[in-house]
Amino acid sequence: MTSVMASVFKTVVMDWPPPKYHEQTPNLPFLAGMIAIHLIVAFAIFRFINNGFYNLTASAATMGSVWALGGFGIAFYYHRMLTHEGFKSWFWLRCLLGACASLLNQGKPAWWAALHFAHHSYSDREGDPHTPNNGFLWAHCITYIFKYEDPYFEARLKKYREDPAVRWQEKYYIIFATMPFTIPPTVGFFLGGWPLAIEMTLASVVGLAAGLHLTWSINSWDHIGKLPPFIRWLEKTPVINFFIGQKTREITPGDRSRNNKFLSTFTFGKGNHEDHHADPQAAYHSGNWDINKWVVLALERLGIIWDVKHPKPTSTKN
Repeated sequence: MTSVMASVFKTVVMDWPPPKYHEQTPNLPFLAGMIAIHLIVAFAIFRFINNGFYNLTASAATMGSVWALGGFGIAFYYHRMLTHEGFKSWFWLRCLLGACASLLNQGKPAWWAALHFAHHSYSDREGDPHTPNNGFLWAHCITYIFKYEDPYFEARLKKYREDPAVRWQEKYYIIFATMPFTIPPTVGFFLGGWPLAIEMTLASVVGLAAGLHLTWSINSWDHIGKLPPFIRWLEKTPVINFFIGQKTREITPGDRSRNNKFLSTFTFGKGNHEDHHADPQAAYHSGNWDINKWVVLALERLGIIWDVKHPKPTSTKN
């Protein structure tokens, strides 16, 4: 019984201790922040169930704004533009997009980009900072509690910080990262006093948490690999396939990335993970619900972005 529980813990939570390329001592401030955010979310859900909404429209708008602005900033700027250099744009636009991405509190841009680049360098092999090989929850969120250590990672950090826009964003990161906790209560107070201020603040934190978990799901849920043979037929069921995605090929030995329409819809195309691993520098992908595609093509036509890396014809399977 003990061995079975240990095996389940290893698969679902993490393979303790942390991998050798992570520090063994957790980042306590980060851990405390994540616990606080989720306690606030739990309180918000309890409050809304018991008392309803003071102003549903304001709450929904606040929640959606934090998720949408932050999620788009992460997908469009942190991921496609900065990490993979899928296109270029003006200094002011990079600063604006970096400010939006900071709303989700996922870390400063150079750190985020260097960590994601490490993921591609060692995808689902030793050295990958967040592979489900070390446990599903490890890939989802526990990995961020432990500092990642790799010489190549440090070199990438220096490279990204050569960009003056990145240096500006990192200098003012704390201002943008705290906006979900400062702007909603201020606006809410002026529009409806303390009741609306409290509700908009709770809605903002819920939107922030949703954005975090959707991004983290790319590392965990979108890397579950092939399903066991006895339930693989689920991948061909339209409704189930929409939520669990599909694994059609192995990009590199051991790579477990999948295409997932549900995650792609709510992460601005990031759920097209198998296609992304096949062609990581592409600014968008042609298949599987990549909302980001239409933004990229429109901005390229308007001349707002340039040097766009269009997907290779063979990189998209679905």
